[in-house]
Amino acid sequence: MKKILIVNKSFQLGGIQSALRNMLNVLAEEDVKVDLMIFNDRNKEKENLPKNVRLISPCIPVKTMGMSLKDAIHTKNPIIIVLKTVFAIWSKIFGNTIPIAVALMFQKKLCGYDYALAYHHETKTNTTVSGFVRFILKKCDAKEKIGWIHTDFKAAGLNTEKNRKLYAKLDRIICVSKAVMKSFTDCYPELSLKCDYCYNCISTEEIKEKSNKKPDFHLQKENGRVCFFSACRLSAEKGIERTIGAMMPLIKEGYSFKWYIAGDGILFNKISKKIKQNKLEDIIILMDYQENPYPYMTKCDWFLLPSFHEAFPMVAIEALTLGTPVFATEMPAMRELIDENNGYICDNTTEGIEKGLRHILMDNAVLPKNVGLKKEMKNSSLKLKQIFKTRINV
Repeated sequence: MKKILIVNKSFQLGGIQSALRNMLNVLAEEDVKVDLMIFNDRNKEKENLPKNVRLISPCIPVKTMGMSLKDAIHTKNPIIIVLKTVFAIWSKIFGNTIPIAVALMFQKKLCGYDYALAYHHETKTNTTVSGFVRFILKKCDAKEKIGWIHTDFKAAGLNTEKNRKLYAKLDRIICVSKAVMKSFTDCYPELSLKCDYCYNCISTEEIKEKSNKKPDFHLQKENGRVCFFSACRLSAEKGIERTIGAMMPLIKEGYSFKWYIAGDGILFNKISKKIKQNKLEDIIILMDYQENPYPYMTKCDWFLLPSFHEAFPMVAIEALTLGTPVFATEMPAMRELIDENNGYICDNTTEGIEKGLRHILMDNAVLPKNVGLKKEMKNSSLKLKQIFKTRINV
C-alpha cells in the first residue's frame, strides 16, 4: 500500500477545498493511505473525511500560516494570536521568507511517503498564508514531490523569481486546466516538461442530492423576470462591485431581473452599503454564506460568474453539472468550460458585462437548453488516477 501526504491551507468554503474533498473521495476508491495536513483545520468539514484519510496537525507556528488574523483571534490562543500578528506585520514590511522559515523550524519532519502533494500554491510574499510548497520541500521525505496549481499565475502576479526557484525543485507540477498550465509555463517555460493538467474532480451524485434539499433561503422567481445566482467569496477579484455598476443602466432602462448572491467576505459590508445607497434591495439580494448553494443553482436561470480572473472555478463546473447555464467573463479557462451550448462569455470589463447582460435580457430565448459538462471533464477522476499511476502504482 502506498502512502500519500497532501498539504493544504484550510477546510474553509472555497473552490480549492471543494476540489480537495472530491479528490479525497476518488482516492478513497484506491488502495492507498492518505495523510492530510491542513494548516488551519478549524472547521467541521474535517469530520467528513474518507476512512483511508488520516488528518495530521502541524506545529502551532505552522498552523498560523493557514490563518487570517481574524482566524487567529477566534482561537483565543495567545500564542497563535501573537505569532500571527508578528508574522503578519513582518511579512507586510519585509516579506514572508523569514516568518515561514521560523515556523518550519518547529515542525517535525514527516517521513515514509511515496508521494507528497502541496495542494495549495505559494502566495504573494506580503502574506503569511503561504509556505505549502516550502513545507513539502523542507519538512517531508517522499519519493516524489508535486505542486498542484489552482490559479492563473500570470494574472495573480505570482510569477516571481522566488516562486521560479521553489517550483523548480519539485518533481512534477499539475495544473487544474490547460489554460492554467499555459499561464504557468508562459511564466516559467523551463519547467514545461514537469507540467501536466488534470481537471478538478466532481461529485455528481452528491451535488444532485444536495440540490434536492429544502433551501434555507427562498429564491423568488417571477414570470418574465430573469433570475441570476452567484456563489463566491466577496473579495475584489470576484467582480461583484463592477457588476452592480454594469447592472444599474439596465435597471434604469426598465430591464427586469433579480440577482441573488450567496457568500461572505471582506467586502460584504461595502457591497451591502452600495446596494442600499442605490435602492437595489429588491433586485440584488445578498444571501450571506450558504452552506448548500445547490438548490439555488437549480432554480435560477443563469449562474453568474463576473470575476476578474479565475483558474478553473468549481462553482461553474457544479452549475453546469446541475444543468444551469453559466454567464462568465472572458478568462483563459472559460473556453474549456463554456460554449454556445451551455453558457455565454462576455468581455472581461464592466462594459462587457453590461453588453452581455443586455443581450440576454433582450432575448431570453438565448438560454441554452442542453446544458452539461464537456466529456473530458466528466473523466477527470480517471485522469487523476492516471497521474498517480505515472510513477506510483496506486
